[in-house]
Parts: sequence; C-alpha cells; structure tokens
Amino acid sequence: MTTKLPSNTRPGTTVPESSEKFNPTLHQWLIEHIETTGLTRSDIGLRLGYRDGSTVSRYVSKTPAGDIAKFEARLTDYKHRTETLRNSTSDGEIWETSVLKQSHHFCEIVRSSLDVGILHGNAGIGKSTALRAFAQENLTVLYVETNASQAGARGMTNILLKCLSDNGLGPSQSRWEYIINALEGSDRLITVDNAQRLNKEGRDFLFDLHDATRCPIVLAGNPSIKTSVAKNDQQHSRCLLQHEVSLKAKEIPNLAQKLTQKHFPNCPQVWPYAEQVAAQEGYLRALEKVLKTAVVFSELDGLSDPVQAFKAAHAKSTRNYKLID
Repeated sequence: MTTKLPSNTRPGTTVPESSEKFNPTLHQWLIEHIETTGLTRSDIGLRLGYRDGSTVSRYVSKTPAGDIAKFEARLTDYKHRTETLRNSTSDGEIWETSVLKQSHHFCEIVRSSLDVGILHGNAGIGKSTALRAFAQENLTVLYVETNASQAGARGMTNILLKCLSDNGLGPSQSRWEYIINALEGSDRLITVDNAQRLNKEGRDFLFDLHDATRCPIVLAGNPSIKTSVAKNDQQHSRCLLQHEVSLKAKEIPNLAQKLTQKHFPNCPQVWPYAEQVAAQEGYLRALEKVLKTAVVFSELDGLSDPVQAFKAAHAKSTRNYKLID
C-alpha cells in the first residue's frame, strides 16, 4: 500500500505506509481539522509544542517519525481542548481592559522566560476573564481553575489530567508520569486561576511540575497568593516574577455603562449608580451581581423604574456603603 505523496516528490516515486501503528480516527480528525480551520501544518505544530510543522506533515502523510505515541497524546490533548473551548465559548463580548492587556503581557513574559510567575490583583476586576481569553487565543496554553476541594497535590493532578485528556494513561503508568510525559519539553504555559485557594501541598506540586517539565506557570489570584508564596522560602526563591493588575479609575465608568447596558438597555439613568458600585470592593463582579438582582426585582416585585430596582438590589446586598444621588 502506498500513501499520497507530497507535491514536490519526483514522478514515479512511491512511499510505503509506515510500519508504525497510528490511530486512524485521530489521523482523519487532524486532516479534517486542517481543512475546516485553514490552519497550516506549521500552525498545528506550534500548537502541539513543536518548533515547526514537519512532525505534523509526516503524520498527515502517514509516514510518522519519532515517538508516535507522544505525538498522538499531544494531538489528543489538542483535540480535547479545541472541542472543549468550542462547546464552552460564551457569546459575551470580551472587553479590552487594562487588566486584560496587563495579564496577557505578563503571560507572554512568563512563557518566554520558562519561569513561574505570580499575577495578583483584587477580586472582581477581570483576571479570570483575561486568562480565559488568553487561553482561547493560544491553544497550547493549559488554563486550569482551582477550587477549595482540589487545593492539594491530588486535586491538581485530577485537574491537569482532565485538561490533558487521560485516554493515553497506561495501566502501569502513574498519573504523575503521564502528566510529565505529556508536558516535558513542550514549553507549554500553564495558567492557574484562583491560585490563592491552593494549599502548600498544591503549590509544591506545581513547583515540582515546573522542575520536571520546565513548563512555565502563572499563578493567578487575589493578593493572598503572593503572601502565601512569600512565607515559604523554598517556593519564594523559585518564583521571581510577579505583577499586580488593577483597573484604572478612568476606565471604570465606561465598563460600568457597558455592563449595565446588557441588563438594562437604553437606561442611562442607572449609569451613575452602576459606576459607584463598580468603583468599590468587588468591582465589576459586584456590579454584575447587583444588576442581575435588579432584574429579578423588576420582574418579580413589579419595579418598573430601573433606578428603583437597582437601588433595591444594592440595599439587599452585603455592601456597607450607600449610593449617592
């Protein structure tokens, strides 16, 4: 059996099928993915952590070289991430804030330096939105979000396996070995959101992961993540990059108006009150919650005046300040 030849092959030349076994379903998916997305083989190669598209080209041509199992593990992971992102992408608009710009710039610095960095800032300013947007624009990035129930090494292992798609995990292979094999030498950036929820064991796991794979890691969260790392001499000495992000005062009115417009279209009379909430603790996240509650008051309590509904929602919130007329 012969395979389709590259366009620059001399007439009369045939290339035998590789004797190496590969996954035909995965091979067909890759061909269709290239055709439907318009991505080049070099584009795919870079997304898989290779320096060019030669490995992808050989695989597409059914003459794969090197460690096919490792290539297919990366390709399976890439397929999993593209499908996950496609199914979870929000129709909501992503606004280009100073937090988004600063976060993306810091991620690029950490990725280029192959280091571990801390990105910190107050809650509700848009760090998570910025990191998710960066992952959607850079499909080699692993975006993981921690939670209180998975704050340790076991939890981080579970989260990473879910991101990597553990279909290739062998019966005699430990989960740690699988993660190392999947990431070692790939230079893939790992962004860890809500990193302030990690305990010491969880942070140690990530630092050990960086040592074993040399993959750059961004620990992103509230200011307490910086304090937690600083308290541990071993962790602090291995994490020299850090950056604090914040919203600029001059951009808050425009962002508050955009957010209000989503819930109360064409109601500029609400804007002055929305701007006050967005400028206080909780920032845009707090405003989003007040706006959603205001909509409920409008629908259930018959408050037809948007300003009255907004004030009622704010009064029921846990905020300890009054709105100024």
